[in-house]
Amino acid sequence: MQLWGQEIQVLMENYEYMVKKMSRANITIVSGFAKGIDSIAHKTSLLTDGKTIAVIASGLDIVYPASNLSLYREIEEKGLILSEYEAGVKPFKSNFPQ
Repeated sequence: MQLWGQEIQVLMENYEYMVKKMSRANITIVSGFAKGIDSIAHKTSLLTDGKTIAVIASGLDIVYPASNLSLYREIEEKGLILSEYEAGVKPFKSNFPQ
């Protein structure tokens, strides 16, 4: 693994550690639903039986990114998914927080 990859790995491990600590301290994790850091936050919170809220940039009937479908379903069961958009609204770039 190259140095950059090693640095990213260390950052991810530190981030997971922080999310675990927050979840165990009964702090609710609130994040977007993108691949990467958002997904890691939700997954880590769920693994530690923490509370998690995903804020999405589409209607609740559209899972984006589609690769997060299983995570979406798990958050539906164990957490909360929020959207300010009506059903059917696609995740346009302008829907994401700036």
